[in-house]
Amino acid sequence: MKKSFMFFASLAAVLTFACTPAEVPEPVEIIVDPDNSGISEDPAKPDTQETIEYREVTLSAQSDDLPTKSSRDANGKFYWSAGDQISVFRGSYSWKMTSTNTEPVAHAQFVGEAPVPALDNLDSKYYAIYPYSEDNGFDGTYLTATVPTSQVAAAGTFADGQFISIGCSDNLSMTFYHLCGGIKFSLSHTGITSVTLRGNNDEIIAGKVLIALDSDGHPQVNSITEGSKVITLTCPGGFQTGVDYFFVTLPVEFTYGFTVDFGNGHSRTILNSMTVNRAKFQRSQNAIDYIYDETCDIENAGVRSYLDNVDYSNDTDYTISYVANYKPSGSDSPLPVTLSWEGGTADQILISTAPSFDGATVVSGTTSPVSVYNLIPGVKYYYKVLRNNSVLKTACVTPVGPIRMIYVPSVHINHDYNHRSDINRNARDLGGWATDGGHIAYGKIYRGARLNDMQDNSSAKNIILNTLGVDVDLDLRGAPEGNQGGSGQYNPWLSSDDVVYCNIKPWNYFYDSVSYRTDPPSNKMGVSADLYQLSIRYIINWLKDGKVIYFHCHGGSDRTGTLAFLIEALLGVSESDLSKDYELTYFSGSLRRRNGNADRNASDGGWFFSPMVRYLRTFAPNSTIKEQVKAWAKTRHSNDVDPLTDAEIEQLRSLLIATD
Repeated sequence: MKKSFMFFASLAAVLTFACTPAEVPEPVEIIVDPDNSGISEDPAKPDTQETIEYREVTLSAQSDDLPTKSSRDANGKFYWSAGDQISVFRGSYSWKMTSTNTEPVAHAQFVGEAPVPALDNLDSKYYAIYPYSEDNGFDGTYLTATVPTSQVAAAGTFADGQFISIGCSDNLSMTFYHLCGGIKFSLSHTGITSVTLRGNNDEIIAGKVLIALDSDGHPQVNSITEGSKVITLTCPGGFQTGVDYFFVTLPVEFTYGFTVDFGNGHSRTILNSMTVNRAKFQRSQNAIDYIYDETCDIENAGVRSYLDNVDYSNDTDYTISYVANYKPSGSDSPLPVTLSWEGGTADQILISTAPSFDGATVVSGTTSPVSVYNLIPGVKYYYKVLRNNSVLKTACVTPVGPIRMIYVPSVHINHDYNHRSDINRNARDLGGWATDGGHIAYGKIYRGARLNDMQDNSSAKNIILNTLGVDVDLDLRGAPEGNQGGSGQYNPWLSSDDVVYCNIKPWNYFYDSVSYRTDPPSNKMGVSADLYQLSIRYIINWLKDGKVIYFHCHGGSDRTGTLAFLIEALLGVSESDLSKDYELTYFSGSLRRRNGNADRNASDGGWFFSPMVRYLRTFAPNSTIKEQVKAWAKTRHSNDVDPLTDAEIEQLRSLLIATD
């Protein structure tokens, strides 16, 4: 039972049945033997047998639901489809009836064999459910039916057997009323075969329900016994563009709108509240299509080109570096997400990861466009632009770009290190790198340069503490640089009682850099291995406590780069990507190449990265970099620090690897 191929209208059906003596077939005798034995347990009692007679009846159904029909298209008409079936109930009896028409018709005849006791039960009403299902039911008070969570698309209509209708009568004349409503949409993209609907507030939109009738005979959902928050509509041949399709849903209020997912990372979110009433289909002002989603690339051009085009997988000897080919140094700042609107200056802009705007923050700026930094790639953000107590725009935007560079307003000091200590130089989220089990989760652990002047820059400090939510300042400075930068350099510069400060003093790349001018790296390699093990153990414990970590040295290049390399290798990041994360430091102003040698003053930007990799390979020759670093982590390097265990390494992985 469905609409015409071009239009749709309400279903109304008047059911009548006629039965003449000539139409009554011979009674059908059914013998009920509860234990299937055919033998009475009590020889004094005869076998129990029950005979039920069935009689063929004919029902005439026609459209008569004018109030419902008036909500449809002006030219819409309702049709019974060939072979439509309904479930009929009276008292404790039920039976199936099938339409006899061979093409869509407005008036249909249904036939079926009804139990004679049901026909003779004059004290009970007749109830009917379209479409027929063995799962349909009636308990004397409530009807039971199921709105399917998996639906099949039909161009210009909805497929047969999906739009539930209910009828009730005590005089053998019956009008059907719709239980469901739905959402009508069209697409402008080809190649889509499946779309999924979900309310932004996780509303129940389908499933098995108990149904009651109001005083007008209209069906109402009494309760939901097996609800679903998702409906998937499939079209094996692919959805046509510019054609209406329908999600059939329970009556529902989408408090914060809904989202339609098209697969392959494409979706369309409607943020306005919408109520789906019985017997009505709602349409958004725009076609529900992913063309209306906003995305914003947050990688600057040099970083994006470097990430997309460089692959070191075949250079296992670390003889090649391409980083200097892509962008001059000093360009590690990310691009912002831009929010734009029309209608004048805004009074306030709110942004949130929830469509309800729970926990929303206020965006700085009032004139379109506004730049927003430090959002998480792949997360959908909802924003609302307000002016004079009205909404100029409500929309959503998704940042794209795997590497989340961190931007904080510059903080300039007089220390002799490029005359800058703004942490947006060489600061980034470890999240986003692909692992052997997913990707590193965003927002859990950050790497960067020193935080010296946070206490003198309230906006920068606010970003670190509140936007990023940093709970731990792991400071790796000390051993190789003496007291560089002043006597108070190793104090907790964030000056917050809520932040744990920890100062561990390893050497660069496990190497005693005081002797680097006279000794080859191989002679001094490994002297700080235990301190890097200790750092990883602390990080595991902090992550277990739900803390967010920022680890750094002076410039965020060498000690920070070593610790990042070890953590990422244990997480299963590829050797090529480990090199790329190390070389991204160059975009901040400090030349670091993966093929660097032992001379920190070399013109090619040397240091000890490739010697460190060769050192790690000695722990598990002919194995992957992950297994080599794992073997290093499980080796005792001093009497002061126990090696990491398999359990600790697996815990690190479970805490930092995301699969979504």
